[in-house]
Parts: sequence; C-alpha cells; structure tokens
Amino acid sequence: MPVFRLRVPREVRGVPSELLLPQRAWKDKEELKIKINKLANLFVENFKQYAERAPPEVLGAGPLLPEAAKP
Repeated sequence: MPVFRLRVPREVRGVPSELLLPQRAWKDKEELKIKINKLANLFVENFKQYAERAPPEVLGAGPLLPEAAKP
C-alpha cells in the first residue's frame, strides 16, 4: 500500500494471502483506490490538529496522496 508507506509481507504460513494483500479481495480495483485515497485524506485532515507539535520525522511519515486525491 504505497499511499500509506506500509510494507506488508506477501506470504505468512497459515494466513490467506487475501488478508495480507487486501487489493486481491476487491473485485473493483478503482473503488479500492478511491477508498484508500479517502482514508488517507482522513488521516491527513485529522493529523493537522497535531502538526504544530510533531517532529519533522513524524510529519514526513504521513500518507502519500496523489495530487488528484487531495481535497
């Protein structure tokens, strides 16, 4: 999930891959992208209340929003 900068294992013994890679479970990939971008925007908007007190490394760790997804 590049928007959230998450590294997710591709395989874990005993765990269905659909749980590790949710994009495999979505039939409508475009809808998934919309939902991911919406969630990322919610994170960004909510974090604004803490931004003044956050160190630079925390500020730089937020979601990477494509320009088209920014409000």
